[in-house]
Amino acid sequence: MRSKIALFILLIGSVICLVGCKGNITQHTIILYDQTEKGFTCINFEEWKAGSALTENKNNGEQLRINLITDVGFTKPINLYIDEVPIPLLGNDYNRKTEINTYYENVRQVFNSMGIEKSGKANSFVFKSISEALNTLAVSHSDKKQLIVTSDLRENSPLYSFHNQEMLSILKKSPDSVKNIFLTKYPLMDLSGIVVFLYYEPVDYSDSDVFEIIADFYVSILTSHNATVYINEPFKTN
Repeated sequence: MRSKIALFILLIGSVICLVGCKGNITQHTIILYDQTEKGFTCINFEEWKAGSALTENKNNGEQLRINLITDVGFTKPINLYIDEVPIPLLGNDYNRKTEINTYYENVRQVFNSMGIEKSGKANSFVFKSISEALNTLAVSHSDKKQLIVTSDLRENSPLYSFHNQEMLSILKKSPDSVKNIFLTKYPLMDLSGIVVFLYYEPVDYSDSDVFEIIADFYVSILTSHNATVYINEPFKTN
């Protein structure tokens, strides 16, 4: 008799798990926000929310990290997260709604504060910031991994400067040589499964022309390491 009860409980538990766990995923997103130039605009809270894992399924889990691209190359990240619901059928809808609202409000506050210190800086460690973020995602165990970069991508560090016309000319003529410089200093891991969103609004034709050259350079590097890259496309779950 006891064995039959134990078997019955096991079967019920299996059914609950099969039904309740179906479709749950975890998502890891990193946002790099460039503070080294004036006038940059990041995607706003609502645009980010449209690509949130919680918009797809309230029981999903999500980890969000926000880093600044600065003139020193070292910044303390802001980390926000909400755990997934392992067995939704056993969860509490009211508590989950409260958890989600609290998480969204915390994210909204960070978005509202992101543009406060955009005063412009002399240097800009762009590739270092991007490589560190991508390598963090490469070792993440989340089901979906995304990087959002809001920047004109103009490196201006001791390593290289896209503000220098001679160096920019080398990029146009010999992008592989510049690629080697960056990757020797900041190697990239295999980026399979990572989706990168690049955002920037050029101020004029000349600015647009330079951004296209640098963006193509980044697309070449990142796709060669198996990442998927979108430029100025709506943020979405991959």
